Amino acid sequence: MNVDDDDAGVPEAPPGPFYSSGTIKGHFWTSQSGVGTTLTTTGYAVPVATAPVCIQGSVVATPDYNSNANLGLNLNQLQGQIPMAFTPTLAGLQLEVTNPGMSPLRIQIQTENGAGNWCAVVTGAGGFIPWTDFNTACWDGSGTAYARQPISTANLQVPGGTTAAIPYDLCLNRLAETAAPVGPPPPPVVPPPAG
Repeated sequence: MNVDDDDAGVPEAPPGPFYSSGTIKGHFWTSQSGVGTTLTTTGYAVPVATAPVCIQGSVVATPDYNSNANLGLNLNQLQGQIPMAFTPTLAGLQLEVTNPGMSPLRIQIQTENGAGNWCAVVTGAGGFIPWTDFNTACWDGSGTAYARQPISTANLQVPGGTTAAIPYDLCLNRLAETAAPVGPPPPPVVPPPAG
C-alpha cells in the first residue's frame, strides 16, 4: 500500500512545450522530489508539442513514500501566458501513454492553489479515466472523491517506494477531456474487387 502524500513538487522553469487538445491547452512542466531522484526529458525542448513528450530517470526510495517524478501539463493556459483554472465539462480524461518499463503510474489533478489533489491509477497504455475515478488516496480508494472543483494542472506521476529505487521511462502521447471513451479508429473500407 502506498500512503504517499502525492505532492507533485514545484514545477521547474522555464515551461516546456505548449500542448493543445480540445478543451485542454497549456505548457508542460516537470518536477521531482526525494534526494537522489533523477529526471531527464525527451521531446521537451520545442515550442509546441507535436510528438510525445517523455521523461526518464529513477525515483529514489524513502521511508515515507515521499518521493516521485512528474510530467505535468497546465490545463487552461494560452501559449506563454499565466495558467488559469479549468472546470471540467465532459465525463473524463482520455489518456494515452507509453510505459515500456511498466513503472507504477498515476495521473494526478490539482487545484490552482495546490490545496486539492486527486489521483487515479494508470495501467497499461492508459485509456478513458472518468472524473469520478479520481480520489485523494487513489492507491487504495480510501480518500475523498473528486467533485469537479476547478483544477489547474494534470500530471503523470511515478510514485516512489520504500525499499528500492524505481526506474522509469514514459511518454505522454495524448491527453484530452472527452464525453466518453475514445476507441481506435475504424479500419479503412476496402471496396470489393471489380467483377
